[in-house]
Amino acid sequence: MDRREYKSFRGRRGYSRHTRGSNRYNASRDPRNQEKPPKTDDLDTRLNDLIIMIGDDKAVNSLDSNIEFLSRALITEIRTHKNTILDTIFKCVLALPTKTGIYGTLVGLLNLSNKELGKEVVDRVREELQVALKRLELYNIKFLLRFLGELYNACVIDAQSLIDVYTLLLKILEVKEYPQSYHDFFLFLIASSLPFVGPKLSKANSAQLENLLTQISTGVKDRDKKVNKTIMIFQSEDPLDYFDWILQGLVQQKESGWPNISILQCPYKFFETKFEQSFEHTFPASDLTLPHIEDPKNAPGLGEQSLPVRLPLFPNSRLPDSLSLIDQVLLHDVATDLLYFFNPNRALAVKFLLSLSHKENLEPLFVETIFSQLFRLPKAPFRTLYYSAILIEMSKSRSDTFSSTLKEAIKLVFDRLEELDVECYEIFTDWFSHYLSNFDFKWNWIEWRDVVNKPESRQYSFISETLEKAVRASYYERIHRSIPEDIYTLMPAKPEPNFAYTNESGEFYGPAKLLNLRMKNKDGGEELIKWLNDDVFPKFQFTTDDMIELIVNCLLLNGSKSFSHLLNVLDRYFVLLRHFISTPQQQIQCLHAIHSFWKTSTQFIVITINKFLTYRVLEAASIANWIFSESIIPLGKRQYIWEIMTRTIDKALDSVALGEQKLSEMDVPTEKSDATEEEIKNYEVMKDKLEQARDEKKLLFQVTFQRFSMVLNEYLQ
Repeated sequence: MDRREYKSFRGRRGYSRHTRGSNRYNASRDPRNQEKPPKTDDLDTRLNDLIIMIGDDKAVNSLDSNIEFLSRALITEIRTHKNTILDTIFKCVLALPTKTGIYGTLVGLLNLSNKELGKEVVDRVREELQVALKRLELYNIKFLLRFLGELYNACVIDAQSLIDVYTLLLKILEVKEYPQSYHDFFLFLIASSLPFVGPKLSKANSAQLENLLTQISTGVKDRDKKVNKTIMIFQSEDPLDYFDWILQGLVQQKESGWPNISILQCPYKFFETKFEQSFEHTFPASDLTLPHIEDPKNAPGLGEQSLPVRLPLFPNSRLPDSLSLIDQVLLHDVATDLLYFFNPNRALAVKFLLSLSHKENLEPLFVETIFSQLFRLPKAPFRTLYYSAILIEMSKSRSDTFSSTLKEAIKLVFDRLEELDVECYEIFTDWFSHYLSNFDFKWNWIEWRDVVNKPESRQYSFISETLEKAVRASYYERIHRSIPEDIYTLMPAKPEPNFAYTNESGEFYGPAKLLNLRMKNKDGGEELIKWLNDDVFPKFQFTTDDMIELIVNCLLLNGSKSFSHLLNVLDRYFVLLRHFISTPQQQIQCLHAIHSFWKTSTQFIVITINKFLTYRVLEAASIANWIFSESIIPLGKRQYIWEIMTRTIDKALDSVALGEQKLSEMDVPTEKSDATEEEIKNYEVMKDKLEQARDEKKLLFQVTFQRFSMVLNEYLQ
């Protein structure tokens, strides 16, 4: 890190020995997202600087001298600044996964000079690890165990202590009632730790290392393997499970005599002779307690973050020969961790990712890792835009190599679109359109021109959907200019309103003209309701559907210039809309009118329906009924239809979650003797709103499942 980057990191973790958050990423406790603490001690600040920035110097040859210099500096200040030093070291261990080896070696040198300090670090690791196990803080468990391995390498703890910890954690595999995600996590935890300690452990305790490897092998073979279809389509042979991949790497390491991993730093090697004089502490593994699950059958899984996922886009021949199989596994794992921890600061994420590559050509592995997160189902850890920004930054940082590798990956995925999971296909479309918007929409479209003759193919719809989303990000004429004539037929229609009353001889042209004029003059909603009921609808014999179509068309025309205009007219006339659009059937007719008015702009369709839902002109269940209606079902392959469905479901879930949160923050009036009448009323109102939100969510799910089942049955028959 340079000085500016360091300032954005230092002191921001909100680190506490006993109050850290869950295993899910919590931005509020991340060192990159909190305010810089006030300066209380310049020496504290300098010590923080030195500890956090150690190893960031590109002059790798000076790493050993830098660590040694830092250890001497810390020993000098340990009496007066011990808490600062230890807090900072542990903060870094839990936030900088690429430098765990450096901090393990640093503690090794401190222990060499002050064994009591070494014991204090070991005790704190035990304490922190126990808290993490109890709370199932997955990342903290992982990094503390990795740190424990580096403490063994630096002769801070003895070999038997480390083996006892590994053996204890593997015992969770014996509890067959636990969900597989628990077994998988702890199996992966030990398997991914062995490569760091294997070179030394194989000399000190080869028999027990062999026993650990046997337990891991048995655990891998006994797993219930679930085939990931997204992975399978990129492999010509039998799909290689992630655990098979890491087991093959471990076996390869064993057969090669457990060589040091070549791609990550192993600074303890610089001080092996010195460490022979160290006092090795005992780590009391028996003091640790494994996570306990009261009801294993109904226990929730550990979530999508518990294990990495591999997407083998490229053959191994694309990677350097010097890169062993276990190096690939570890790089993939560390890169995944970096993407997770540095999501608030993509520039730092890119910097640390690129720092892993040194002189090696690792672009294919980085692209695979990022795509594996992007295509993660049921949901990626972060938004598509985050992964897109990472890939764009890396392409710009290494335009000569990374950019060409990424383009190759895009073509590989494009060639497999017919087999790709439909959700991954939609994610890929979103990502690719955003990627193009950052490179002036330039792409070698000529290579895909044959797709024009395959209108039923997914590749055809992919290009069409991508161009449509590119228009959303820019404007129609620009996108039209950026593509060759060969694929003009794949361009969407130019987005523009489709007002239903342009024909002067039409039956309702006169009322539409008058209503449109009054809306332009900003007549009030109540005034328009009276005018329509008294002077317009009786005179022209409007049906209910005619009334709704007239009102919706005129309102959308007045709000068609921009989304701001749309919001303004909705603010002014939502009373008018609610008056004439109340029943489910009327709401469906309103949706048809919106869809017809903006039939050449899917973006406006999505946003308009979402805003009508926000203003409670429409109900979620009516939108679901409309999506599965006879006129919309043929459009089921279009992505904007499912975008509407997803937004509707998300809004229903958010409404319930928000209501529950607000209600939980209110005092229950019946439990307060001094509750005021207003407090009681507010509580009851919030309670009623929450109940209504729950009913609407329930109805939405019922309608969605029922209608989807009906459509599916018709299709199968």
